[in-house]
Amino acid sequence: MRRRSKRTAPPDTAAGQSAERAVPSPPAPTKSVWWKYEPDEKPKKKHAWDRPHAGVVEHPRGTKIAKCPSNIATDLAEKVLNTGVPVSFKSWRDAHPQRIYAVHEGVLYRATPTNPGVPYHAFPEFPERFRELPAAARRAVLDYVKGLGYEDEVRRWMRT
Repeated sequence: MRRRSKRTAPPDTAAGQSAERAVPSPPAPTKSVWWKYEPDEKPKKKHAWDRPHAGVVEHPRGTKIAKCPSNIATDLAEKVLNTGVPVSFKSWRDAHPQRIYAVHEGVLYRATPTNPGVPYHAFPEFPERFRELPAAARRAVLDYVKGLGYEDEVRRWMRT
């Protein structure tokens, strides 16, 4: 069984503001970044493409490969990451989330830690992998998506 981790707001949270949010909102521009996006320093050739949208392609050997938009900047990726919802498995013991699910242009992304704690790398989520999540985790992510107003777009992505 898996559970969502809880995230607390950065130390500069205003008095009286909730430190936990079921559906996090983007951090204010003046606040420190909660999570840092870390691009792949040596992207594999199979993950690169020249299209300005995310996609999933099938490799000649039968495996599926997630492709990120060619034009997404690191600062935008970090902003999207920080609007995401954290999810961790029951066995996860670290304070930082095991995964962060975020949405960009109607596509669901899964971010995983690159180094324990803060930096994460994200990629388009495979629909079949998302369907394998426990119901509670899927519901939390879908509630987050609905709160952002991307429910229809993400459901379309999940049918690809």
